[in-house]
Amino acid sequence: MMRDTDHTTDEITDDRDRGAALILALVMMLVGAMIVLPTLSYTMAVTRHSRVAMNKTASDELVKGGLRTALAEPGKLYAACQGGSRTTVHTIASGIPNVSSTCSWLSERQERDATTISYSVATLQAGSGVPADAVPQTAPASWYAASGNMNYTAWLADQTPTSTADKIWLPNLPSHALSHPSSIGYDMPTGFAACTVYFPGTYTNAVAINSSSKPTFFTSGIYYFENTVTISGNAQVVVGDGGVDGCTTDQEAAFSAVGAPTSHNITGVGATFVFGAGGRLIINDVGTTTGLGVKFNKRYVGSTDVNTASSASVSIMSVNGTYNGSANVDLDLPNQLFVPASQVQGASTVPATSPNNKPSTNVSSANPLLPAPPMVDISLTSLKPVSIAIPGYVSVPQGTINVSTLPTATAAKDVQIIGGVLSAQIILSTDRPATFQFGAINAVVQKTFKIVSVSSTDRSKSTAIVQVNSIGTYYVNSWEVQTS
Repeated sequence: MMRDTDHTTDEITDDRDRGAALILALVMMLVGAMIVLPTLSYTMAVTRHSRVAMNKTASDELVKGGLRTALAEPGKLYAACQGGSRTTVHTIASGIPNVSSTCSWLSERQERDATTISYSVATLQAGSGVPADAVPQTAPASWYAASGNMNYTAWLADQTPTSTADKIWLPNLPSHALSHPSSIGYDMPTGFAACTVYFPGTYTNAVAINSSSKPTFFTSGIYYFENTVTISGNAQVVVGDGGVDGCTTDQEAAFSAVGAPTSHNITGVGATFVFGAGGRLIINDVGTTTGLGVKFNKRYVGSTDVNTASSASVSIMSVNGTYNGSANVDLDLPNQLFVPASQVQGASTVPATSPNNKPSTNVSSANPLLPAPPMVDISLTSLKPVSIAIPGYVSVPQGTINVSTLPTATAAKDVQIIGGVLSAQIILSTDRPATFQFGAINAVVQKTFKIVSVSSTDRSKSTAIVQVNSIGTYYVNSWEVQTS
């Protein structure tokens, strides 16, 4: 009996334990529900908010991409947004689905103000004035009224080494590298666009460019030539980096051109051709079957680069004076032409000396029976299109500039020498290229645009005020993104 009584007590104890465990489990479930359900609710709310935030962020990034796409090619943007007033809106490609982009012009800045605009054209040889119809007159630029003065030294009172209003600009020479890069150029490797590249330095051999298979690019910097540079046939040439795109860029050429010199001598943006000894530039369309193109990008130099500072805004220049057997001295052709010997600009100005800077031997002559080869010689004879652009200053005060066009070759010809000209004499044929600008144009070099990108799926909007330079650089002044 005692055993039966003990067994019953154990069972009652077990039942009580199970009941307590059940109650504890119910309590835990209740407590858990009170904690977990709000947590789940909070998690779901956060998830929904995060999804909305993610969608907004994605939309904002898309409209931001509209600006980034527009700025990927500043040169094209510069061209696409010009023209009209502030209320004129230009549509530009966004490159992004469901995003549309527009731009409008706000303001612009010219390269020089009235105090720095020198005479647009000046000729120094006695009796060789400026052709009356050669220069488009756009205030405040004008040509030197005393051009061709029979007092052949009178112009010296009006000259200055810096571009100054109502003065003849006679720039000093920049320093140039003495290394001798290849006179046939360097090829870009497989994987890059077909391109022949030249690097700044000293060239004593003739350079001839007439390729029909690949274009040519001169990297930015100072080129010194003592022999002819001939561009003809189907050549497509870009001189210096800048607003006009070449077949490659300074950076790509320096790092990738096959056999490129260790010292590439690239400086600034754009390039300057300096001609000494027998050096001169010859451009003709002889042998062309598809057309000819020669485009200089204007030269810009950093404020700290004193050795090449005098090349700023100069496309072509000559080493002036004459060599007397021991030194470079002033060129003095009595009653015809007087030109001071060149100076080299650097931390201080010093006389140019041979052999590093040999005075040009292509000296203009007043005697038509003894003509000197022109320093800049452009001859157009074909029916094919030709485009020549020299936007920087041309300073060849003891040489001749010649632009000759056959009567049958004027169509589809575009020649622009628009950075100003200083020469002994200018020879222009009666027939001119269909588009012909000669002299100086105070070009616009910077424009400010408003660029707006809008999403078509919500209300996200990107608005930026951007300064775009003609050389292809830009600066974002302000950028605002309105979220959907």
